[in-house]
Amino acid sequence: NQPGLRGPLKDEVEKDLSTSALFVAGIGQLFQKYKIEGYEKPYAELQRHLTQYDQFVRGCHMGLFPSYYEPWGYTPLECIARGIPAVTSNLAGFGNYVLNEFPDCDKSGLTVIGRKDRPDDLAAGELAQKMFEFTRLTLRDRISMRYRAQGMAEHFDWRQLARHYTEAHQLAMQR
Repeated sequence: NQPGLRGPLKDEVEKDLSTSALFVAGIGQLFQKYKIEGYEKPYAELQRHLTQYDQFVRGCHMGLFPSYYEPWGYTPLECIARGIPAVTSNLAGFGNYVLNEFPDCDKSGLTVIGRKDRPDDLAAGELAQKMFEFTRLTLRDRISMRYRAQGMAEHFDWRQLARHYTEAHQLAMQR
């Protein structure tokens, strides 16, 4: 048994919702296909808000999320998926995963600030230093970093990460 969606529409739904770019359009198509009444106005509002959010994030120079604790860390991931360099901390699950899998992540526009077992003033100093270094980049270097950040985001596509969930599920079933 595989975790996830089950039933006759499993493949179709997963295909429709497999990429974030098609996610909202996929929701609308499913509403239409299954004749969900009254969805038009809330769906239009959802599209408007998500478009504004996407434009807001893309308009930023850098996302700063040096959280004290965050189980995974979707906000830095949302940034790099849109080509915005981001900062997270090693107290976030996402930050820990990135450090383990991509030790040179800083070169790709994702900085992980060391906060674990460290005084706050040292972490704040590291954050300030990274922000200062970013302000010293040329326009060309910032544009290049945006492309590298967006490229790094591809490693976090569900199709890449699903294997971890499958392995964990299989391990749990064996126990």
